[in-house]
Amino acid sequence: MAELSMTPFEQALLKAVFAEAERLREEAISRAVKEFESSLREAVLKKAVDITSFYDINRDGPNLVLTVRHLPKP
Repeated sequence: MAELSMTPFEQALLKAVFAEAERLREEAISRAVKEFESSLREAVLKKAVDITSFYDINRDGPNLVLTVRHLPKP
């Protein structure tokens, strides 16, 4: 396989593109989490769901596990 040769400018440009892509990815994840939290909070306030939580401890460390159960409509 041939090795790519880049100028310092091309290397800097590539690094900037990857940094911007990572920033956009993080921003999208953050926005999705906020939207999920908002809809979940609304469902809880309407008493439409029951949430239980616990920590699952494994070799990767503690992980918060949420169980969301939709409640029957009254």
